[in-house]
Amino acid sequence: MEKINKYSSYKDSGIEWIGEIPSHWEVKKIKYSMSLIMGQSPNSDDCNSDGEGMPFLQGNADFGLINPLPQNWCKNPTKIAPHNSVLLSVRAPIGAVNIANVDYCVGRGLCALISDNTKFTYYASVCLYDELNSLGTGSTFKAISTEQILNTFIALPPKSEQTAIAAFLDRKTAEIDQLIADKKQLLELYREEKTAIINKAVTKGINPDAKMKESGIEWLGEIPEHWEVKRLKYVAYFQRGHDLPSTSFVEGSVPVYGSNGIIGYHNENTGFGPSIIVGRSGSVGEVNFVPESMFWAHNTSLFLLKGFGNDINYLYYLLKILDLKSYAAGTAVGTLNRNNIHEIKVAIPELEEQKSIVEFIETKSKTIDAKIARTEKLIELLTEYRTTLISEVVTGKVKVVDN
Repeated sequence: MEKINKYSSYKDSGIEWIGEIPSHWEVKKIKYSMSLIMGQSPNSDDCNSDGEGMPFLQGNADFGLINPLPQNWCKNPTKIAPHNSVLLSVRAPIGAVNIANVDYCVGRGLCALISDNTKFTYYASVCLYDELNSLGTGSTFKAISTEQILNTFIALPPKSEQTAIAAFLDRKTAEIDQLIADKKQLLELYREEKTAIINKAVTKGINPDAKMKESGIEWLGEIPEHWEVKRLKYVAYFQRGHDLPSTSFVEGSVPVYGSNGIIGYHNENTGFGPSIIVGRSGSVGEVNFVPESMFWAHNTSLFLLKGFGNDINYLYYLLKILDLKSYAAGTAVGTLNRNNIHEIKVAIPELEEQKSIVEFIETKSKTIDAKIARTEKLIELLTEYRTTLISEVVTGKVKVVDN
């Protein structure tokens, strides 16, 4: 039976973040226990997304849970992280870790650590996150140098113990990772349930006995008989936001809303809340509620100019279910033209029913949001436990014993 105990005796490692280690362990700088290959970005003309050449990682953006999920390839790699090396992010952000499951071309955002025990090195590197970040320098974003990494200390047990520790952590982290994955799947189900409730409430109403009629709108189908079908411009009329470079922000309390939320604060406003913001460029089609009494709508957004006496919260939920992004025009990025969305046909009830629907949605949402919050907290605790377990084991605070 597997259990966790303390080692029989300890000594001071001399390294503050490592603390005490088992008496028979060593503390070494990375440069004395493994080799390092610092990444170098290849020529952009040699890179592609068609799978031609060696998989290429510029930084940690394509990191998976353990192994990378490459999106780009390189025909003429400059620096290669060999299969079974540990990939360590050295900039923006520092400290993310993966294992190379094949040879990778690595850009300047990564380095490769090569040792005779990949898995132990991987787990030891996970514990370096705080230490490496404390060493990082840079004004725009933090980065860490080859020399700083090579001079960083790690705790090293005998090789046989390294293997036992890695095997133990493989099993335990796999169990934790499965629990986290299950909780994340549960989160998705909760969010889907919430979306379904909103969708049904704002398209069919909340009275199951209401007489229905054909809406004449293909995606909408039947609607309550007493609802009206209108073009969006007669329900919610939008105006394009106003340009305001970040360099022109003046200190103030007025939130500046971009395409997907607040991007800063200013001392003047372009509109009064509560209101609704829709992403025009950038996060195209994203819908955000504006609770503040005043706001500045950035030119990357559209803002509600007229609501025609409709309930603002109802309009928010109505807009959330419309696939506004599909109305974007232009390049692959695209922009959202208000004239296009103004022509969308929607079904709308009277004001009092709108308020009842909003109350229904918010009551149901409150229950689901509480479940989401509890599940997110569990994920947070499991993630913290995973990190703590790795740290405790690879620095020798606990001993893995097989009887």
